[in-house]
Amino acid sequence: MNFLKALFPKREEENVFEALEEIIDEQEESCPSKSAVSESHEMVLLKNLLNMRDTRAHEVMIPSVDIRGVEIQTPFDDFVRLLAKDKFTRYPVYKKDIDHIVGIIHVKDVLYALIQQKRPKIEELMSSSILFVSPAMKVLDLLQEMQIKQIQMAIVIDEFGGTDGVISMEDLLEEIVGEIEDEHDHEDEEEKITKEGKDNLIVGGKVFLEDLEEILTVPLSLDEEFDIDTIGGLVSFIAGRIPNKMEVINHSSGLKFKVLERDSRKIQKIQILNVKPFLKEEN
Repeated sequence: MNFLKALFPKREEENVFEALEEIIDEQEESCPSKSAVSESHEMVLLKNLLNMRDTRAHEVMIPSVDIRGVEIQTPFDDFVRLLAKDKFTRYPVYKKDIDHIVGIIHVKDVLYALIQQKRPKIEELMSSSILFVSPAMKVLDLLQEMQIKQIQMAIVIDEFGGTDGVISMEDLLEEIVGEIEDEHDHEDEEEKITKEGKDNLIVGGKVFLEDLEEILTVPLSLDEEFDIDTIGGLVSFIAGRIPNKMEVINHSSGLKFKVLERDSRKIQKIQILNVKPFLKEEN
């Protein structure tokens, strides 16, 4: 919160957010069109900050079932082979299972060891500086603490001390500035509709509902008051949260949506089960 309070000296936390609301309202009133407001990067950042005021760690974390970590006894060469397949720069290091995280390992340390033609143990490469946080911690407070302690990844723990999920600094920054894409991201996969056998469809999370409705005999859209355009957004809305991987969500039409891929912010890929009776006949 310090970086926000610096903008509004002598204000308490709630007053800071009230000031943000005032700025946004004034800008929208003075702006000739809403589209101009939406195109302003500054206004987008302010709105994102305002929306984050009550966001908690559990809402943006990568759940434990999706964590890609490394067991501390893993041979160095096996870990290198894992890195060759993945896109991540940091890996939690655990003993026996993901509920017992003991450190974080950075890819650059592995690469440095390779350059020196060394084969160190995982525990020799990992950092034991770990930030454990509650699922209820506000993400703005978490962002500040990670910045102060210069930690890039936090571990979210449940009430029993087990691992609930992980949050990276990038995850938190994406909440403010939007998705940070790199050459490893495959956003185009989130916009495709493909058939899987005779009964199922594989659908990207960014597929528009209107595109799906062109091939289905049932409407998917909800009441007009709900501004939902994509299938990923619809499934999350029905569930009331971002569903877990492999979770099945039921639609009022009878369709069943199985979540195949997701991250901390959105659904990336969905399997529509037993869709054949709902498909329009091809001419």
